[in-house]
Amino acid sequence: AANVGGLIFADRIPVLPETETLCRLFGLDPLGLIASGALILAVAPDRSLSLVSRLTDAGIAATVIGKVMPPEFGIKMERNGTQIDLPTFNRDEIGKIFETNGVKHV
Repeated sequence: AANVGGLIFADRIPVLPETETLCRLFGLDPLGLIASGALILAVAPDRSLSLVSRLTDAGIAATVIGKVMPPEFGIKMERNGTQIDLPTFNRDEIGKIFETNGVKHV
């Protein structure tokens, strides 16, 4: 809607240690999990650190995870120095836990 691209730095995305452990055990990508209560804001670079500080002071965890790029850049993620297209997920990764051999369990 804003006609911009974006670069997300994978190593800056906060993931709880418990989430990392469970994802590793079940072979899930934490980026594909439902992030209830998460909010991504686009803020002018000269205001981002101030906003993060104000949110943190209010007890709300916040961090800068990327930057706005020209629209032709697309939406990419940088991991270990390599840029890739931002991964997409057809459904929440947690659904994989409930599938065995293509059969869904309720």
